[in-house]
Amino acid sequence: MKKILKTTLIILISYYVYFFLKNIVIWKEIFTNTINLWLFKVVVGIIPMYVLSSILIGVGFINNFLFKIINKLKLFENKKAFDLFIISF
Repeated sequence: MKKILKTTLIILISYYVYFFLKNIVIWKEIFTNTINLWLFKVVVGIIPMYVLSSILIGVGFINNFLFKIINKLKLFENKKAFDLFIISF
C-alpha cells in the first residue's frame, strides 16, 4: 500500500513539475495576478477590520460601553455572547 501511494505521489509531483515548466509564462501571470489581487483587494479589507476588532476586544472600556448600549436592544444573552460576536466581527 505504501509503495502504491509513494509511486502515485511521485507521478503526481512529476506531472506538476512538467506542467509548471511547460507553462512557465502562464504560471508567472497567474502568480502576479494572485499577489495583486491579495494585496490590493483582500488585505485592504482585512487589516482595518482586524485592527478595529482588536481595539474593541482589547480596550475594556469601549467593549463595556458598547455592550451597555446594545444590551438595551436585547440582542445578546450576556457579555460573553457579545464578546464572541466582537471576535467574529
